[in-house]
Amino acid sequence: MERKPTGKKDNDDFKKTIMDLYHSGSLVKELSREYGVSEVRINRTRINIFLKLFREERREDAVAPDIKELPASAEVLSKTAQELKMIIRKFRALKIFPH
Repeated sequence: MERKPTGKKDNDDFKKTIMDLYHSGSLVKELSREYGVSEVRINRTRINIFLKLFREERREDAVAPDIKELPASAEVLSKTAQELKMIIRKFRALKIFPH
């Protein structure tokens, strides 16, 4: 369920103004006092903006793999898994790796 804005402090323009002031050098404590917003709320907004930008950046970086390369990747993974199983068996035989 999405929370609906309840007033001026939930307004995106208000949040942008607070963040612009913060980025121009104002302290969170000063902004809190001047605009009547808790320090926690200002910091939470900063974190949410950062996370939103981070997620957008990750989406841009995500590139779908070439479908032709997938079978080769699966084959490499299968060989690697087999090699790891063999190594584990050797370690268990030497009692280096627990059962």
